[in-house]
Amino acid sequence: MSNKKIYFIKELCHIIAYLTILLIIFLRLFGAIDVSWDKILITTVIIYILQ
Repeated sequence: MSNKKIYFIKELCHIIAYLTILLIIFLRLFGAIDVSWDKILITTVIIYILQ
């Protein structure tokens, strides 16, 4: 794989992680999801930071 392709995949992961975080925060504000989603949120944040 070329460097451009690897870079694109990493950027895509960042975008997906960012959107997921926003979605979960948005749902939390409206009480649409329960506490068990917090683990997914924390995991997503950790993955996002490690990218």
